[in-house]
Amino acid sequence: MNQDLKRTLWAAADKLRSSMDAATAALFRDGFEESALGAIPRGWQVGGAFASVAEPFYARIVTNKAQARSLAQLRDTLLPRLISGKLRFPEATEQIEEALT
Repeated sequence: MNQDLKRTLWAAADKLRSSMDAATAALFRDGFEESALGAIPRGWQVGGAFASVAEPFYARIVTNKAQARSLAQLRDTLLPRLISGKLRFPEATEQIEEALT
């Protein structure tokens, strides 16, 4: 999990916990458990169900971000060479296909 997101979610959980009245706090007496999406109150089936549905989406977001960085780096490498004529389109296509596999 992205560490910044993790810290933000835990900070929000701490803030929520500190602002509760005694009756509400009793619901959270077991504390929070960690999931890929952050803090979920222990024993909450809704939280677990949400995490099981949302975690694949979050994993896909992480994968897409990594692929976007890779493609941006490839673009920044190939485009100047294509514009200058040092690289021909068929060669660039081969390099792109190699990078995507």
